[in-house]
Amino acid sequence: GFNITPDAMEYLIQNTSNNLTVLKSELEKIALYNQEKKQITLSIIQSLTGDGTVQVDSFIQMIANQQIHQAIPFIQKLQQQGEQPVTILRSLARYFDLLLEGKSMIQQGENVVAVVDKLLKPAQFRLKQPLQKQLMSWSYQHLIQAHHLFLDAEIQMKINTLSQILILQKCILDLNPV
Repeated sequence: GFNITPDAMEYLIQNTSNNLTVLKSELEKIALYNQEKKQITLSIIQSLTGDGTVQVDSFIQMIANQQIHQAIPFIQKLQQQGEQPVTILRSLARYFDLLLEGKSMIQQGENVVAVVDKLLKPAQFRLKQPLQKQLMSWSYQHLIQAHHLFLDAEIQMKINTLSQILILQKCILDLNPV
């Protein structure tokens, strides 16, 4: 029952991580806010929904784009928003597993563009070009090493020998791209 701009809709989809339950909840919140049936813009969506997941996505993209030293200070901000280090680590590991799967497909002779189309959901169209670039810049061996780093970091977080933030920071610093 309301009109939403395309950029606001994209932000909402990305901010809810394609979780239909969360999306439904956010739409109900918007409907309550928008009793007057005004057009819903990006700024209205941002003020109503916050930006937690979008910032985690931005953090992951910094690392995947090999801007590791820029990403480290971002961890503190994510933690202040209530993000847990283990959750950040798991999100990062999932994205790098996607890169690893894509790199494997490329090594089997598939075209990078076709691989990206297979890996991404339609709502993730904004990741198309970054993912293509990332698939070309990370070596298969380095992605395997990253996979092991993430697994080791999660085990260390469960053992609690160091603070989870320190474990996450060390893991990210150890990703130094080849």
